[in-house]
Amino acid sequence: MATIKKFVFDQDFDEGAAPMLAAPEPEPEPELPPAPPPPPPPPTFSVEELQAQVRMAREQARAAALQEGRVQGMQEAETAAQQELSAALRGVESALGQLLGVQNQETALRRQNTSRLVLAIIRKLWPGLVARDGLAEIETVIASFLEELAEEPKLVFRVHERWFEELRGKIGDMALRHGFAGQVTVLADPKLHEMDVKADWTAGGAERDVNGLWAEIERIAGDGLRQMPGGPAQAA
Repeated sequence: MATIKKFVFDQDFDEGAAPMLAAPEPEPEPELPPAPPPPPPPPTFSVEELQAQVRMAREQARAAALQEGRVQGMQEAETAAQQELSAALRGVESALGQLLGVQNQETALRRQNTSRLVLAIIRKLWPGLVARDGLAEIETVIASFLEELAEEPKLVFRVHERWFEELRGKIGDMALRHGFAGQVTVLADPKLHEMDVKADWTAGGAERDVNGLWAEIERIAGDGLRQMPGGPAQAA
């Protein structure tokens, strides 16, 4: 059976005519991107689920508030504790300062009282010391002058009138005993203290001054002892 073929008008029946070219095939149409999937349906919640979400949100908010309050309370407590500690330390420092001040005053008072006590004891014992050892002390002072000034031609000693008679009778022997070959004289001077001795020689003089000794003690012990019993005013 013969095959029937559709006539496409591509054959030229004119003799000598150039054959007709076939029309180019059309370009294929571009493929379209696939359509996006439809959006999911919006979530749906039941009333119970919504109430549960609300309760959870409230509990979380309450817990956060409690935690914030706890932290704030701890910070406030720490601040208050630090302030109390600082105040306590300032109080301790002030108390220590007052205590040290009182201790320093007590130390100064004890030192002053000790000086007063020593001078009071010396003042009380002074008459007995003078009566018992006064003459021997005066002789010791005169002997030291005789030895130191052995080359002098003349020495004059002035003593309190209490010792005058006894020393006048001893002075010659004392001069020989201590190697003094010059002229030696003893005079009474009522202005002198019982324990004072004054020595004069050709080129100068010297003295043992009890008031001066008291003044030195006063300088060492403090000017506040000037009017104490046994001080220079009473010893003169």
